[in-house]
Amino acid sequence: MKEFWSSLAAEEIKHAAWIRKLGRMKGTHSLFINEQRFNNTAVQSYTNYLEKELARINNQAIPLMEAIAITFYIEDSLIENRFFEIFEADSAEIKNTLIGLRSDTEAHRKKAKEELERHKGQ
Repeated sequence: MKEFWSSLAAEEIKHAAWIRKLGRMKGTHSLFINEQRFNNTAVQSYTNYLEKELARINNQAIPLMEAIAITFYIEDSLIENRFFEIFEADSAEIKNTLIGLRSDTEAHRKKAKEELERHKGQ
């Protein structure tokens, strides 16, 4: 179980660096963000959910299955809601970064689902 959380944490740190890099590239490459892709209410609702869960996790112990389920839900919602379609770019470097983020998110969802299945009934 430690390997599961350690690998996800390391990859999320990598993703944060990629996103910061995208932010720095914004003025040097064409990176279009389709602000109409999601409505503000949906984005705010999801942000509120994430903040609430983060605060709860920082203030109390969360049962293992619940922590894995939250992880799965977050990764799954990014894929199912096609979050990565919000971005368009003309730079191969930016496109590859976005592909990497999407691919890793899909891998995280798969890992979380496998952990849920493995711990079901325990």
